[in-house]
Amino acid sequence: MRGPSGRAKYVVRRTWECPACRRRVVTPGKIAHLACTCAPAEGPPRWMQLVDEPRPRRFSLLPEPRDAVGPAGSEPGNPPVDSRPV
Repeated sequence: MRGPSGRAKYVVRRTWECPACRRRVVTPGKIAHLACTCAPAEGPPRWMQLVDEPRPRRFSLLPEPRDAVGPAGSEPGNPPVDSRPV
């Protein structure tokens, strides 16, 4: 059974910007071209340009930080050695 997360995972939206008036519009993915409303009544329409916005990262490009040298005699990943006298 798919939950609500499956529906939001593949939402496709496009962001358009007018080169003349800098107005931005967000539309569904099925819109392939869009004319701006700032165009004069006479003459050709002003076509909006598709804006390529940065996508959110899903992973880190850097390795995870590892602990430096811990207490005396221990290494990362191993339990610390008890240095108290017995």
